[in-house]
Amino acid sequence: MNTTNKIRVTSARFGEVEISEEQVINFPSGIAGFDMLKTWCLLHLEDAPDYNWLQSLDEPGIALLLADPDQLFQGYVADVREEQVGELKLADDEGVVPSLVMRVVLKWDEQKRRFFANLRAPIIFNLDNRLAVQVILQKADYSMFEEIKTLNEGLEEAKEQTADALMSSGEGHAEARI
Repeated sequence: MNTTNKIRVTSARFGEVEISEEQVINFPSGIAGFDMLKTWCLLHLEDAPDYNWLQSLDEPGIALLLADPDQLFQGYVADVREEQVGELKLADDEGVVPSLVMRVVLKWDEQKRRFFANLRAPIIFNLDNRLAVQVILQKADYSMFEEIKTLNEGLEEAKEQTADALMSSGEGHAEARI
């Protein structure tokens, strides 16, 4: 018998969504730019399994697109200091190591028509206690606006394929949309 409580979430992007309590994530210090927003949930989309939406439960209009940096940037290494992740409560009396996951925030730049990733400030999730923290990396090796070349190249290919398909369908005009 499933005893997980369900919560209804209102999202400006997704409408009303039902989530389980296990999807609620708490950020004790908030997120850069959203310091006052402490309660979020992770939404997984079936048609984009490599990406997640971090939806604010405090403000329905705020949702951040997340991705695994290892999937987008080969060799990405975040040098995180222990004191930066203290809020995740990693210490365990029994020595059990928690399940940690790192994600980076993606941003669409409308003017440049490109996706960028904030590699300088990854988010680390402790999946065992549903706490998360965004850390600012001290080394300036990574940018807050790192272009995601593989994703942007995929966008160009998808636009071309859509335009080609519409032109060959005999419609007489084509408008590529992503």
